[in-house]
Amino acid sequence: MRSDKIIKEAMALPVRERSTLAQALWQSLADGGFTEDDEHAAIKDAQQRDAELSEKKVPTRHHTEVIAAVRKSLACRSGTLEGSLIL
Repeated sequence: MRSDKIIKEAMALPVRERSTLAQALWQSLADGGFTEDDEHAAIKDAQQRDAELSEKKVPTRHHTEVIAAVRKSLACRSGTLEGSLIL
């Protein structure tokens, strides 16, 4: 199955199920399985992003803005934040 189809189906899940899925996916990344090429690519991406931020080439948002946007998004999708991931 293609990842775009999986993503589309996952996004249709209720918030609690998406949270469970996200945690499982995140844990699978933490468990390893990365190649040396993956690690080099990730470091290169991080260095590029750091340079862009340092040189103010990209807009930034404060942590409180990001959390507020996430809460708003969750509320819009579920109609409530009750029972969802607390941020």
